[in-house]
Amino acid sequence: MTMSIVQFLWFLFVFFLVIAMAYYITRYFASFTVSMNKTRYIKVVDRYIIGRDKYIILVRVDKYFYLIGVTNNDVKLIDDYSEIGDFIEDSKNTTLESFKKILNKYIKGKK
Repeated sequence: MTMSIVQFLWFLFVFFLVIAMAYYITRYFASFTVSMNKTRYIKVVDRYIIGRDKYIILVRVDKYFYLIGVTNNDVKLIDDYSEIGDFIEDSKNTTLESFKKILNKYIKGKK
């Protein structure tokens, strides 16, 4: 009887040890991949999910902005904006405008 209690406690100890190790290893790798995705010159400003595995992404490279369509098999440049940066920075400082409002302003301006 005492042997079965000792075995049970050993099993619980090993079980919680494995769970704790899995938790900390997962957190380590998650922080490692996040730090690898940070870049100095390229920043994803916003992304919009259109459907399953289909996105529209607004990317900032230096002072230029690019609207990119991304699917499972393809990446296409939809349009590029050089003057949108000042307005996005202004909207961050004054009021938070939605991505849709900002995009509609400059799409209308391009036509």
